[in-house]
Order: sequence, then structure tokens, then C-alpha cells
Amino acid sequence: MNRSLFISLLIIFNIVIDRVSKLFVEAKMNLGQEIELIGHKFILKYVKNEGAFLGMGSDLNPTLRILLLLVLPIAVLAYVTYYILKTKDMDKLSLIAFCCIIGGGIANVFDRLAYGEVTDFFFIDLG
Repeated sequence: MNRSLFISLLIIFNIVIDRVSKLFVEAKMNLGQEIELIGHKFILKYVKNEGAFLGMGSDLNPTLRILLLLVLPIAVLAYVTYYILKTKDMDKLSLIAFCCIIGGGIANVFDRLAYGEVTDFFFIDLG
């Protein structure tokens, strides 16, 4: 299979998986509901996130939110996509990891544009 086609299909696959998993959580869980998967360490917790990682940025003024939560991620995703397309000697595992990150990032940008927030549901307690 052509390398560029493989990258494109893997990114699209990740976008679809992201969207389907969010739709499933939205349909089957109540907002704020928690389901323990591995004790108190790995939990499904349905939340709506208006900010970035851990809700950071949700209280920024609208212009700054657009710059930091839409424009910057789009620029970074475009650069990383360009980078993996041009770096021909990247090992397969790294390529797959980057495609997963790009797919998830694109899906989150879509959510922010379409809904003004991102559905999150994985909680990992590292403390």
C-alpha cells in the first residue's frame, strides 16, 4: 500500500473511532457519570470539556480561546502531518502513534468547531 494512503486511512480511521466512541458515551452515560474499569485508577467519566487538557483555558476570553484552542492546534496538526508525510525513514510504530495523535486532534478540533466543547471520558489517576 502507498505510504501516503496508509497514513491518510489510519488518520481517518482514528477520527471515526474517536467520533463513534464519543457518540457511544453520550448515548449510554449520563453527564458526570463514572464507571470504574480498573479500581480507582482507570475510570470512564463522561464530561464536556470547554478548555484544553484538564479543562485548562475554559475561562479565557473568546479571542484567546480561539487562538489557543483552535488556531494553534490546527497549525500543530498541519505541521505534524506534513512532518510524517515527508519523513520517509520513520519507524512504523512511531508513524502509527503520530497518526493516532493527529486523528484524535482533528476529531477534537471538529468537536470544538461544531459544539464548542469536547466530550471526554477517560480518567487515569496518576496520583
